[in-house]
Amino acid sequence: MAGLTIASPTGPVTLGQNHHVAMNMFIAKTQGTELVQVRPLGEIAPQPGCSLAGR
Repeated sequence: MAGLTIASPTGPVTLGQNHHVAMNMFIAKTQGTELVQVRPLGEIAPQPGCSLAGR
């Protein structure tokens, strides 16, 4: 399924060859009952070595 792109609340995400996705991240704060974006951080890729081995 590598290369598959799906919509997410933070924007489109694409499944990479390593079976992980890079996601758009934001710093946000609450303001009353709302969540307000403070700063976009851009696309953040997963760190290498992310594994379920040993679980």
